[in-house]
Amino acid sequence: MPHGPLRRFAALLLLAFAVVPLPLFAAKQPGADSPQALVARLRAAAEKNDFPELVDCIAPKERREMAAGLVLGTTMMVAFMDMGSEMATGMAQGMAEAMGDNAAQTAEQKAEMEKGKAEAKAKSAELHGRYDAIMQRYGLKDRMEQMQANGRDDGAPPEEAIGKLLAGVDERALIVDLMGFMNALGESQGQGDKKPFTLPAEVTDYKIDGDRATAKAGSETVQFVKVDGRWYFAPENKSAPPS
Repeated sequence: MPHGPLRRFAALLLLAFAVVPLPLFAAKQPGADSPQALVARLRAAAEKNDFPELVDCIAPKERREMAAGLVLGTTMMVAFMDMGSEMATGMAQGMAEAMGDNAAQTAEQKAEMEKGKAEAKAKSAELHGRYDAIMQRYGLKDRMEQMQANGRDDGAPPEEAIGKLLAGVDERALIVDLMGFMNALGESQGQGDKKPFTLPAEVTDYKIDGDRATAKAGSETVQFVKVDGRWYFAPENKSAPPS
């Protein structure tokens, strides 16, 4: 290629980097440069209900614990959902048998009951399929079955089990997918979508001590931690994660 066109191409490339917004060329870094900047990022994400952005503000250790908790929580919710569906079907059949053919039950009422049962079954199957797809996508189903087959090591810390379960997993993407599933499950039960996080109008009294920091949000104390040069929100861990 002649030197002239090559120089023009290089100049156009440099101009593109100068004009086109940076996020188009590189992914946005998690965390923030300071606790104050992190609060601003958290507030903006909460106002837009941008859950992936909120996840990027959570410290890596707490993010991993959150991912493990969601895996356990959604697994239990699906199990209860299956049990509830079976119980509801059994109760409907029992009521129909108790009423008998001589009861004042019209064909329309029977058809409506059957329609309700079919809709509930279809919705349950849809949610179950969505949960199974998430577990398969991240290879968690096989890992959970293997860990269950190997049994629990009571002497091992919970962090070890969490590490085995989530090794190599994109925890941010997993959290987002599982929260989407939980929202869908809530909507199926008539619960509206709620904002996952809110901050008081003012966050004040920032105090930085090395890689740790605190601030006041109303009557609450907000915890921050610095990891690899970036500040993150560190939610208080009031209970140990399940093993």
